[in-house]
Formats: sequence, structure tokens, C-alpha cells
Amino acid sequence: MSDSSTAVNGSNALCKRCDNDPATLQIRSDPVCQKCFSSYITTKTIKRMETYRTRGSTAKTPKKLLLPLSFGPSSACLLSILDQHLQGQYDRMNRAAYELLVVHIDLYLDDVDRRKSSTLLEKYQARFPRHTYSSSIGLEEALNLDAIDWKTLGISHTPAGPQASNIERMQEIFSSMPSATSRADIISTLLTRLIVDLAMRNGCESVLLGDSTTRLAEKTLTETAKGRGFSLPWQVSDGMSPYGIGFNYPLRDLLKKEIFTYSSLTSPSLTDLILHQSPSPNISASSKLTTIDDLMAQYFESVEENYPSIVANVVRTSSKLKPISGGSSTACGTLGFGIGVDGCCKGLSYGVMASTPMAIDSPIGTNGIGGSVRPLNLPTSGPATAKIADVISLYQPTKHFSRNPTSSGHGKPPNLLSAILSLDFDDEGAQLLTSESDNSLQIYNVKEGKHSKTCLSQKYGVNHAIFGHATGYTIRYLSTHDNSYIRYFEGHEQNVTCLALHPGQDNFLSCSEDNTLRIWDASTKNACGRLNLNGAYLAAWDPSGNVFAVASPTAQTILLYDQRNFDKEPFSTFDMLEACHELPTSSPNQGWNKLEFSNDGKYILLGTTGHSHYLLDAFKGELKTSLRRDRGGSRRLAAGEHAPQDEDLNDQVYTSTGDCCFTSDGRYVISGCRGQDVLVWDTLTPVPEKELWPTHTLPFKGDCAVVAFNPRYNFFATADKEVVFWVPDMSAI
Repeated sequence: MSDSSTAVNGSNALCKRCDNDPATLQIRSDPVCQKCFSSYITTKTIKRMETYRTRGSTAKTPKKLLLPLSFGPSSACLLSILDQHLQGQYDRMNRAAYELLVVHIDLYLDDVDRRKSSTLLEKYQARFPRHTYSSSIGLEEALNLDAIDWKTLGISHTPAGPQASNIERMQEIFSSMPSATSRADIISTLLTRLIVDLAMRNGCESVLLGDSTTRLAEKTLTETAKGRGFSLPWQVSDGMSPYGIGFNYPLRDLLKKEIFTYSSLTSPSLTDLILHQSPSPNISASSKLTTIDDLMAQYFESVEENYPSIVANVVRTSSKLKPISGGSSTACGTLGFGIGVDGCCKGLSYGVMASTPMAIDSPIGTNGIGGSVRPLNLPTSGPATAKIADVISLYQPTKHFSRNPTSSGHGKPPNLLSAILSLDFDDEGAQLLTSESDNSLQIYNVKEGKHSKTCLSQKYGVNHAIFGHATGYTIRYLSTHDNSYIRYFEGHEQNVTCLALHPGQDNFLSCSEDNTLRIWDASTKNACGRLNLNGAYLAAWDPSGNVFAVASPTAQTILLYDQRNFDKEPFSTFDMLEACHELPTSSPNQGWNKLEFSNDGKYILLGTTGHSHYLLDAFKGELKTSLRRDRGGSRRLAAGEHAPQDEDLNDQVYTSTGDCCFTSDGRYVISGCRGQDVLVWDTLTPVPEKELWPTHTLPFKGDCAVVAFNPRYNFFATADKEVVFWVPDMSAI
């Protein structure tokens, strides 16, 4: 791999982050200078170490963490970054939150290779002397572990006799494997078990693995192809492993090519400490020497070059998988954790990411929410899973949350109910965030069905709030943990009308009444890009994160941009007046309040405050259907609209982030309606006249001015003056 993957063509461009030094490198699509590039790499890594942060001045025993060193770019960079981090802690506080035990496990059985490894490990000790190092350990030491069940490894006989050395026994095991993939599989399994054993014997709390985003994406598909998708929750996510020790991936937000580039930017360079492997540029899938791991590595190496967001999305999606304890299970002799008695993975809760025509099960329990999680404390009966198509007509309001408004200090009567302006679920679907007209943000626990926290924004107010991925007219980055602002994103000169978070990165779009759209990175306060567009009040990302759409109700158009070339002309422009000119009864002139892609990227939903929403072909811009509702929407303002200045405070009209959305399987659109009911349209219904009336009507008394469907569970929320949780009535099945 060469540095060209992150080099910037041309020498005149300035860094998009500091706007000062020449841009010589790239972070995804942004040209940056070397200093900002290095800062980006270290910040992303240290942010992942917040788990081990020590708060307060009381001296505490530092946590002991094991760092396996492979001599590759990732583990070398990780050690270098953590070494700097610990030095900084010592300089500031004369103590550190954690200490490192560095180990190298030799996978080579040849004496010459092992001597080279020992020499290289000595170089690491000389470069980073503050840490504890274990002498090189051979993979054959795994043969001394008590917990290995050789039959589950596919070895029906006892390895070489008692007189043979461990190296000879290991060689016999390798030679008995029927394929290159099975040999690689055995090596990976034994390596993991040996690392865990070393960590436990040395009293380490966690293992720090140097897997990049690219490597985790490779692992996701590799483990799935091998029939071990059930192991992904701990193979790709930070947290406790089934071995009773934590696995953490501090480099999980960085691409392999970014880490490779960083290794040459350190002072002194790390290149002399790294053993570079040179994979064949064209691996043959039919070769007996080719493993599944090789094929996945080759695939993602090509994908990350031009489509890095796809790599990030694979990891982001797989990170939502979580093992759920409970139920009858038997221990797996090789991996050491429970598998369902029927041989299948037991107790995984996962999200629905399916193309519209597919009949995909979503994991709902008796209460409509998945796995062994029992939100809303409802009784447990009924099927463990169900298709959304089977329960879409059975949703009913289950919990209502009405609260007294927070005193705002702006003369608002204390008995005036606040209006909910926006709804947003976090990536896990476990929490719901609302922004409200009394200048507060409310957080609800979906799993337990209760209100959990209030965050105030009395000084600035809050109109539109969204969860991030990590956990004037200014956008503010708020920590809900301690209600403090992390960062201010300044630049817009009038009201912000829309925020849209990238599906796989910490980038987001903002639209404003100042006729600009800005692109931001949550890690820096400066905008990464800006588009001057008349009336561009709404924006949305497609599921891949490569394309974003911008809607201008003023121009009655929807524009599609390539994220990598957003400063160029839009590659598609959809004229809504032309698309809807054949409709007999409706037009898109009434206020636009929602823009959303279906989860397969095929359709775009344009929501309005009028009697119709619009479903468009995302590739051609053609109108698929107009989604009709006879009473129109609730009394809310659309994006860019304003209430009369002399309006009575008790009759004030607020904005909303839209009263319609797709379900998590992408097949249905749900929407509120003025005064009563929630409406459901099936997008697979044939519509020769291009007007579709609701397929189902869910009874409800009151307005539903804001609607959001949970990304992970069969669950949605509506709101106007109160928040309402909806789940299917499973007793009706």
C-alpha cells in the first residue's frame, strides 16, 4: 500500500481543518495538512480510551491493559499513540490512568524468524521503555492450555506423542488441516485463547486490539461466511468478551490506509519497527492457498480506496449486534461461550437493514421489541420474532409521557404545555431524544419505557436535536452525561432548519435560512464544506453515506450530490412540479418538512404539511406515488416558515422535523394526521393512478406532529404535546 491513497493532488489547496497550512493528505474526502492529519488519528484513538479515564485528584491504582504487538502498522501506531497519551498524563498529573503490558506472540515456527522477532521486540522496548514487556511467546504455548477441546477444532486424534516438542505437535496440527482457510482459522482461534490466558494470568482488565475499521469490516464478513456471526458482538465491538475479559478496539474509527500513512508521520518514523506484508495484488479465489480472510482483505482494500463510508457502515451495523444472556445453552469447547441447544446462535438482538421487497424478520418480542429485552415491562408471551408486515396493523399507543414544562425565564406561563419539535433514536434504538419548545431536551429509556433525563438549553434554546454516533444561530454539540457543551459549530447567520447525521461517520449536514448548506465533522468546529443554495431547508443522506439529497421548497427541487465531489454540480436534479404535474388532486406546493431515503436507497420520501406526502424513485426522480391523507397534517410550520409575530402565546405554532417516516424494513411509510389517527401506506401496493390512500389506520385521539421509527426494534414514537410509545398488540395475532 502506498501513501498515494491519502495524498492530495496539487499543492495550492489549504487544509480544510486549520485553513492555514498546505493540504498534503486526505481524511476521507477532506484535504488536510500533516499536523491536522496526525491530530485526527490520535484524537480518534484517545477518544476510544475514555473508558479508562480517571476522574478527580484521588490517586488510584492504574488499570492494567494488555496490548498484543504483531509488528504490523496498526499495533505499532496504537502503542506509539498510547505512549504519548500516558506521557501527557504523567506530565500533567504525575500519574496515569492505565499501564500497558506489551506481548508478542510468534506465529512463525522457524528459528531464524523467531530470532528476528526477538530483535525487533528489543527495538520496541528501546523506543517505548515506560511499558512492561513480556518476552516473545510462541503460538505452540497454546497447546499447554487446559480448556482446548481438540475435537471441536476438527482434530479427531491426539496431536503428536508426548515425546514430541510443542513445535512439532503444532506442525502436525497445521499439516492435518484440509484447507488454507481451516489452518488460518486454527491459528486465529489459538492466538485469541493465548492472548486471553496471558491477560488473565497477568491481572489485566482488558485487551487492546489494534484492529482498524477496515480490519473489523473484513472480520465481520469473514466470521459470517464461516458461520460464526454469533461471535460478532465481541469480535467487532468494545466490551466484555465471553472469556470474562474486555476486548477494546481503540483504532476502530480509522481506515487501514490512514493508519499506514500515520506510521510514516511520527517522529521518529515507525517504519523501521514494522514488518510489512505484501499480499498478492490479484488473489485467485480458486487457489488452494487462498483463504476466506485473504479474499475479504483484498475486497475491502479496494473498497476503502474509493468508498470508505461503505467500510465504516459495515462496522457500524455489525456493532449494533448484542448477545443476550439467558435461556438453555451449552458451552462451545473452542470459543468457550454459550450456543443455543439447537446449534444456532441464541439470544442475539439485531436491527433490520433490508431492501424493501424482502420479507425480513425484525426481532420483536411480545411487546413488539426484540430479544430478551422487555421494554415497557409488558408480559412475555407470543412469538419471539415477527415480520413487520404481520404486525403493522396491530400497533397501538402503549405509554404516554406528559410533563410540566421547564421554566424558561422568558415569560412563558408555567401551565403552558411545551410542544415537541423533534424526535430521534440513538443507533442502538435504546433511547429516544426530544427537543421541546420550553428550551429543554428530554431523554427516554425505550427498554424500560420511562423518562430518564432532562437537559436544559435555556441560554440558546433548542429546535432540532439528534444523537451523535459516539456518544446565535449556532449548532452545539452537547454531552448528555453532564449537560455541558463539547463544541460550538459557528457559521450560519439565520435559523438552522435541518440536521442530518452521516450513517457511518461523525459528519453531519446543516441547512439554514441563510441559504447555505454546511458539512461538518463533529471533531472540529470548522465547517468542512459549504454550498450556497436558495431555500435549501432540508437534507438527508442515502444509506451508503456516499450521496446526500438537498430539498429546496423555494425552487421546488431536490438535488443529489456526491459526497466526495460536493463542490461540483449536483449529479441529479428532480423538479417536483414536473414530477407531480399529472396528479389530479394534489401538488407539492404546501410546506415541506421531511426528506428521507428508504434503507435500500431506492426511494426518497418527501413529507409535507398538506394532504399528501410524495414517494420518488431515487435514481430517476420519477414520482412513484402520492401518499394521500384526507385531513392533512397537524398545525405545525414547515422548514423555513415562520409564525406571525403577533400570534397569541397560547396559540403559538411551532416547527417540527416531519410527521412521516419509513419503517425499519423500508416497506411502509407511517404518518400522523390532523386531530386523530396514525396512517400507514404499503409502498409495494400497485398505484396505476399514482395516488395511494392509507393501507391501515391506527386509531389515536390527538395530533401526531412528529414521528420516528426505531432503527432496531419494532417500535415507533409520535409526539405533539406529549410523547407516545407504540408497539404491536401481540395478543391480536
